[in-house]
Amino acid sequence: GTVPVRALAVLCVLVFGLSSACSSANSEPTGSLTVPTKAEVDESTGLILVPADAYWVTHLELAEITSAMRVAMISCKRRMNVPTDEPRRTIPDEQDTRRFAGLWRMANAERYGYVTPMSKAKEQAIADQSDPLSAPTQAELDAAETCASSDSTVMELQEQPPDGPWLRALNAAEDEARASREWAEVVADWGSCLAERGLSVDTENMAPDGVDWKAVGERRVQPVDVELAVVDVTCKRQHDTAQRLADLVAAAQAPVVAKYGAELQDQRAGFDRQLAKARRVLSEAGL
Repeated sequence: GTVPVRALAVLCVLVFGLSSACSSANSEPTGSLTVPTKAEVDESTGLILVPADAYWVTHLELAEITSAMRVAMISCKRRMNVPTDEPRRTIPDEQDTRRFAGLWRMANAERYGYVTPMSKAKEQAIADQSDPLSAPTQAELDAAETCASSDSTVMELQEQPPDGPWLRALNAAEDEARASREWAEVVADWGSCLAERGLSVDTENMAPDGVDWKAVGERRVQPVDVELAVVDVTCKRQHDTAQRLADLVAAAQAPVVAKYGAELQDQRAGFDRQLAKARRVLSEAGL
């Protein structure tokens, strides 16, 4: 899964968590641009891809840019004689797979319930506070501010795409899909399946009522939550909930992508230039 367009944020460097390019046999050509009208839902990877995803970075590409940004920052700070950590790659978070339908992968449900999986490397980094995103000193913060406005490599890696009207249009398209009668029908189908098993629906979290969200927030896997998760995903599989909801978003996004195709292609080209720069920085640092 991926971070939706509405959740874009900045953390010292470009932090855009959408997924990579998607393709589909169901598509409409517009000039030289082919816009998918169906989503790609892949349970083996947990990816749900909709049309706009082709024009943002994946969470792994983001980790490369963030890692290179850190290396460039460290180099700049050292030139200013500011003590800093050794360069290392950022350990990416696990990709969020709950994009439109909440929990929908049975492999996650059976093992983790509603707790988001975390890699061993990430767990260890947090445990020993070696995560590159750990809190910097005030001297490092001051130096980072200087580097951000004076170091050409840092400036290139932190550059953000223009905040064009396509962002608002894509968000509006998703809102339209979520507010549609078709969306409500998909959710109702899933809810009816849960009701047949004696469960009510928490539509905000796209989960059955009764999940211990406090335990989930503390990363504690509770047996009762695993049981609920398995029933939840069984119903979503029975009614193809993830695919149907994602398809509604894809269909709503397609005209927006077609309208702003040139601008979105320019945006992706900018990301590709950043990635090329990031990979050179990491290679030169032996990372």
